[in-house]
Amino acid sequence: MKVAVCGSGEVLFFIAQTILAKGYQLTIICPEPATCERLAREFKATVICGDPTRLSVLKDALVERQVLVALLADDAANYRVCQMALHRLRIARAVSLIKNPVNEAFFTRMGV
Repeated sequence: MKVAVCGSGEVLFFIAQTILAKGYQLTIICPEPATCERLAREFKATVICGDPTRLSVLKDALVERQVLVALLADDAANYRVCQMALHRLRIARAVSLIKNPVNEAFFTRMGV
């Protein structure tokens, strides 16, 4: 399976380790240059340094990807990324970390 993960922080590192341990191909999109350098050193994955809420960055990262996992700092950014991936780039599945439990029903209704 080909998976793309966007975000930063420790959650991204744990998710990346899990995805790679399962033998999946991984692309990581991270907006922080220093974190991108660390990710590139630590993981056998494609690392794209850029803002995943920008369609051009997301488009380059999602070529031939089947699943997107959004782990950004806030729910609005995660939702925006998932919607672009699903509707503009026609990715098969988008999954998001939801920080505020109040948003869970909305994300579910919207197919994320």
